[in-house]
Amino acid sequence: MQNNIEVATYVKDFVFVGTVGTQEGPSQIPKKGQFISERHYIMYQGDPTSRVRVGKFRQNYGINDPNHTRFTKQDLGFGSYSESYQLEYFKALSLGEFVVSTSLGRIDLPDSNREKNIFGQFTHYLSGKSRLGFNLLLGESSRSRRSLYGVNAVLGTKTNILRFELDYEVKEDKLSASNNGKNHGLYGNILLGTKPFDGFFPYLIYEHKQSNLDQSRQSLTTSPGIGFQFFPISHVEIQFEHQYRTSYAQKDNPSHRSFLVVHLYH
Repeated sequence: MQNNIEVATYVKDFVFVGTVGTQEGPSQIPKKGQFISERHYIMYQGDPTSRVRVGKFRQNYGINDPNHTRFTKQDLGFGSYSESYQLEYFKALSLGEFVVSTSLGRIDLPDSNREKNIFGQFTHYLSGKSRLGFNLLLGESSRSRRSLYGVNAVLGTKTNILRFELDYEVKEDKLSASNNGKNHGLYGNILLGTKPFDGFFPYLIYEHKQSNLDQSRQSLTTSPGIGFQFFPISHVEIQFEHQYRTSYAQKDNPSHRSFLVVHLYH
């Protein structure tokens, strides 16, 4: 966790954004209390349909779920502390939008863990507020290289929503003595929710992770759950979620995981 202050300033067609803060968390957290800048970048927007960003920020992969512990986020390198130095181009079209970016990785990590990649995402607008997205990422570090293929969708009506994301990863250990050091993994989640009245959104969630399809049961983790978002008054959000997580490679299963977030904004 962090204590952050974010500031932004506009100069003609440029936006300058930056955060300043300190590293927080339990006493055993490395670098606790030290200065951090989680993101800082310059964005140029010459017209309403396109923009260019350069600096340190999180890569725009898949669905922008605020829960960064999702398997499709944390386990694939897009969760907490995943901000990296990159160049990004965004373009909106009549049928959808696309994003391309290239990342130099996190410079505070050892070179063996610092992935440089190129990434592309296309999102097709459907009727109403629905959309369908496709992702492709090619990355490499001094230790490994990977290809990541993803599909995601948001399908909704005025009162109901179905949202899912599925990602297939092929990762190769460059230091492996095996002729076939490739590992195939599958990560996904699906959310089904409804809005019985304005300001209240209960939902069902299911997450799935198989980090090695050749050893599917040993690497399988499933996590069904239930949650809700509640907006009791203006500028106040409450979210609760509970999951029943089973990791088949461990004996002490299942485990119960819950979180409660209260968000005040202006």
